[in-house]
Parts: sequence; structure tokens; C-alpha cells
Amino acid sequence: MHIPEHLRTLAKRARAEGWEITHTGSGHLRWKPPRGQIVITGSTSHSKGFGPRMERRDLERAGLGAKEGSRDDR
Repeated sequence: MHIPEHLRTLAKRARAEGWEITHTGSGHLRWKPPRGQIVITGSTSHSKGFGPRMERRDLERAGLGAKEGSRDDR
């Protein structure tokens, strides 16, 4: 599965926390937490700007990193 470089650290953390990451029919990434709301992110490699910050924010709001409380991959 192709995951853009700027999301790989988050994907590694998500999988360790029990999240499931799959591709949608349109090629986006579907992040499904063990409980809670599914988050859809882009699958292109835009590593700077507003988009990646919004993706990280959406994933954190859905519970990513809540177990450890760490935000070390910014």
C-alpha cells in the first residue's frame, strides 16, 4: 500500500494503536480507528502547507496518539 512520506510516521503509530488503513475506491486513504470516526486523507505526496496540518489534526481528533499523549512527529 502506498502511503505518502509525510503520513508514514502517523500510519505506523495508527497501526500500533489498532487502526486499519485502507484505500478508498477513489484512491484516498481511509483511517479507521478501533472506536470512533473514520478519517479520509489524500494519498498524494504533498508534504507542506495547509493540507498535511489538517490531516494530522483530523487524525488526532479521531483519537490517534491519545493513548500515549505524544505528539513527537511534527
